Amino acid sequence: MWGCEIIARSGRRGRGAQPKSVAGRGGRITGMAVLIPALLHAGPARRTWRALLLLLMTFVCLLAFSPRAPGLDFVNADKWQHVFAFFCLGACAALSLAPGWRSGLLASVGMLGFGLFIEAVQMHLPARSAEWMDVLADSAGIALGLMAVVLARRLWPRPPGR
Repeated sequence: MWGCEIIARSGRRGRGAQPKSVAGRGGRITGMAVLIPALLHAGPARRTWRALLLLLMTFVCLLAFSPRAPGLDFVNADKWQHVFAFFCLGACAALSLAPGWRSGLLASVGMLGFGLFIEAVQMHLPARSAEWMDVLADSAGIALGLMAVVLARRLWPRPPGR
């Protein structure tokens, strides 16, 4: 996927030469060892994250602007839904941009603007209401999403030479 698979032959030459199936020391690196860094760092993956971000934003708008959004039944469930939604949005926004603090700042400001947009629209909908606590929950979700991306990018660094 995205040209990140590394294949090395065993030391033998000729008919018995087979790709090594164990990762490490020139072996075949496949699966999660390649997929996760590719999703976190590769340029082509950013287009996928942007498409997912637009899809999530559309879904969040549909839920936020519907007269009766489905909800969970526990204390502050609405706020936890905001945190979860903006965790996903913040992480997708950060992954759709190149690594770096400027990209993180752009992602957080963009997603906070999206949260403010939702609250501004809800102010004018008869069955909905705008609350500052929702914006605070959105901010917490964005911060958690960005921290998760930073942590993931540190745990699975870009492969050398990529």
